Amino acid sequence: MSERAIPVGGICWEELQSADLSRAVPFYQELIGWETRAWPLPDGSIYTLFGPEGGAVAGAQVHAPAQTGEFHGWLSYVSVADVDAAAARVDALGGRVLLAPHDIPEVGRCAVLQDPEGALFALMCFLQPAEYPENPLGFFCWRELMVRDVARAQAFYAGVLGWTCRAMAGMEGYQTFLADGHEVGGLMAITEDMGPAPARWTPYLTVPDVDRQAVRAQELGGTVCLQPVDVPGVGRFCIATDPAGGTLALITLNAR
Repeated sequence: MSERAIPVGGICWEELQSADLSRAVPFYQELIGWETRAWPLPDGSIYTLFGPEGGAVAGAQVHAPAQTGEFHGWLSYVSVADVDAAAARVDALGGRVLLAPHDIPEVGRCAVLQDPEGALFALMCFLQPAEYPENPLGFFCWRELMVRDVARAQAFYAGVLGWTCRAMAGMEGYQTFLADGHEVGGLMAITEDMGPAPARWTPYLTVPDVDRQAVRAQELGGTVCLQPVDVPGVGRFCIATDPAGGTLALITLNAR
């Protein structure tokens, strides 16, 4: 299986902080076809790795309030050169450090942060260059932040991560985050018609047939919050929640 390197500033890992792994893990195994592998942690707990045979594209563990507070769901990790330096900039920009920089033996150094509106994300500096399997069964292709104050979010992520923003052609009001000129995610405003939706990052996971997968998600005990809809020039996606409450987007990309 070939792999591609993840640049500094890119999102390098997805982790499911689950309120009930016994329900969430079988859901993703059946829905996506992922295999799982247990990885023992130094504290005696088990970290679950998701991915195709021979590769890992995401992890899962029991929701740890000490790490993410009340939040449970999918947590995106951003690759940075210096976790401590990035985390030190958070408070002054209106965010909060939920889990201070710390080492994960044989992996790297990480921290968990909250932006000014409460959206969670994490920082990671791997001991070895981050790589991602090319075109595995179900891979994360995009991440999207929804907030009420777009300008404040732009300033926060620019200050902490050095990201810049630009408008996406053909999608009014939609911005893309860039790291060193490379697109790393999207940014859009929560509008009044969305009600009391929380600010949050949502990862997008590729599937071969989003309409079929949306039906299957419900059969497996999940919820489809947004039925499949087309994004012109990109593909077709839906928003789904697993049986334990983890939310992500499923997308079938247009053929290239």
